Amino acid sequence: MNRVRLATLSVLVVFLVFLASSGASASWTAGPQILSAASTAATAGSTLTGTGALATSYKFQVAAASPVIVAALTVTNTGTAPLTYTLSAALTGTLPAANVALSVWMAVAGACQSTVPTGAGVATTGTLAALPALPSAATSALPAASFVLCAATSLGTTVAASQGLSSAVTLTMTGRVGTQWSAAASGAAFTQSVFRTADASGLTCTPKTQLILGLLQSYVTLSWTAPTAGTTGTGLSYQLVRSPAGTVMKSSTTTSVDVMWADLGVSSQPLLVKATETQYGTTSPGLPITLTGNAGIIGVILEHVNCPA
Repeated sequence: MNRVRLATLSVLVVFLVFLASSGASASWTAGPQILSAASTAATAGSTLTGTGALATSYKFQVAAASPVIVAALTVTNTGTAPLTYTLSAALTGTLPAANVALSVWMAVAGACQSTVPTGAGVATTGTLAALPALPSAATSALPAASFVLCAATSLGTTVAASQGLSSAVTLTMTGRVGTQWSAAASGAAFTQSVFRTADASGLTCTPKTQLILGLLQSYVTLSWTAPTAGTTGTGLSYQLVRSPAGTVMKSSTTTSVDVMWADLGVSSQPLLVKATETQYGTTSPGLPITLTGNAGIIGVILEHVNCPA
């Protein structure tokens, strides 16, 4: 009996010793902890002012060079991120972008000289169709910073070649932050046009008759009033032009012309009375009138030209 108890006690002791010598471990899983912090988003913004000073009507004499129209353009980064700038132009109208030259350079002490600077690397020149490169100082701006860019335009053709054409122009400086953000700053639209002499006014048609060797001939006299001062140039004359062919039927240095059947030749014939001046080399659109008539019989007997009814 004592041996059995002793054996049982021995087993219990060995078990307790084993527990005491074995390592113990524990693990736990903690739930995620939400962290919060205040953040501020950067903004892209920009403005462009001063473009309205480029509005003009080009008017210069035949042998002269185009005047240069200069404006100081102020570009301001109104956002909170640095911007990289590019320049673009949009035109609406009849004056082609390629006909207008554009030069840009940086202002000195915020002011622009009245002519395009000629020093190497100072100004870059292109057209409104192929814009000049921006000066390096105008390609970027820090937040709240601004710079003054000088812009000058001139007509790349003669007045005669572009007479009467006009376009509304909008210049835009677009600031970018990388490839994702952009802020387009469009200046006020301005109009550039090219002079063209005004038409005459008050066109009248008066029927007349005459006898030539006892034979009756009727014709008409067209009369008009010259364009007013300031709307035309010197060296003014007039052309009676067949429409739509554009061929000149008669010319006059006075404000009237006689039209006979020998001049007209067909019935009915639309005509334009056009004013032409030599100072700027332009011709007016023309005052319209349509004449009728016929050759009569036996040559000039009853030959006649009629005014519009």
